[in-house]
Amino acid sequence: MCSSKTKLGCRVENDPIMQEIDTMLRFDRSGEGWALFCKGTAIARADGETIGQCLIDFDSWKTYLKDTDFVTALNHHLNQLQKPTSMRQTDHV
Repeated sequence: MCSSKTKLGCRVENDPIMQEIDTMLRFDRSGEGWALFCKGTAIARADGETIGQCLIDFDSWKTYLKDTDFVTALNHHLNQLQKPTSMRQTDHV
C-alpha cells in the first residue's frame, strides 16, 4: 500500500492513509511489536508494550463493553494510558 500511495504522489503530510502506514512502520521499527484491532472503520492500534498493558488492564475496563464495542472501549483505554497520570479520568467511556 505504501509503495502504491508513493507512486501516486501521496505524502505523509497530507494523506491520512500514509500517516497510518507511517505510524505502523514506526511501531515495527521499535522492535517492541505492535497490534491492530478493527471493527468497520474503527481502528485501535498501539505498540506492543502499550497494547500489552491495556490487555493486562482488561478487568478494569471490560464493564464498559456493555455500552460500546470492543475497539471503541480499547481505544478509550489506550488514550487513558497515554495521558499523564494526573490527567487520567476514572470513567472510561
